[in-house]
Amino acid sequence: MICTQVERAGGGKADGVTTEAVWRRVEMGVMVAFTAGCGASLGLVRAAASAGHGAVCGVSGPARTRSRTHARVGSSVTMQMWGRGGGKPGPIDRVLGTLPYLVPLLDSLVYGKYVFEKVPYSTVVLGPLVPLLEVYRGTPFLAFGIFLALFILVVRNQNVPRFIRFNTQQAILLDILTIIPNLFNGLGSRAPAVIVEGVNNTVFYGLVACVIYATISNLQGEYPDKIPGISDSVSQQIGPF
Repeated sequence: MICTQVERAGGGKADGVTTEAVWRRVEMGVMVAFTAGCGASLGLVRAAASAGHGAVCGVSGPARTRSRTHARVGSSVTMQMWGRGGGKPGPIDRVLGTLPYLVPLLDSLVYGKYVFEKVPYSTVVLGPLVPLLEVYRGTPFLAFGIFLALFILVVRNQNVPRFIRFNTQQAILLDILTIIPNLFNGLGSRAPAVIVEGVNNTVFYGLVACVIYATISNLQGEYPDKIPGISDSVSQQIGPF
């Protein structure tokens, strides 16, 4: 059954702590620390840039006017390049912006074991992802390697369109959220079964809903920026361009 495969790929039952689960927590802990550190560094860089901009604004009138004109022209061109200013991303960018959400979707399957047991038809849609989950969760530090690749090569790469960087960063934050329930897995044996099932189902439904929303928005060429608490944080980290 799919629920058995999910348990095996996820490192065991939800109420136990296995070696795979410990490694997964270590990976996610490093990911959280890495993201927080890079976010702080990015804030310092932006502060320095703002200070530099203030110094430039201290030049004389004609030079300052020319500088502002060039800045407006450059900003307009940049916004068009990133699909801003009324433009929409092309089909390729829409697909590339959606692919990173496979990461939180795969991690959400671990929390869907109770849904798979009670809603058999759900396996028709999500069942094909189980082999990917077994490779993704069964290979040590593969998840961390994917995280580094997405964060360094995509999120921090200014040559990548903002639409793709926004979606990639949002997918990373959604995936990091999956570590929070996982930290309390050791308490599952002492908690009532109804609570354990409720927490797992809530995490599963929440992540799947976010992924579906982001996928539909991306395919329509719109930013999926309405996820409470997550999208605002992503916008601040990515910046306007």
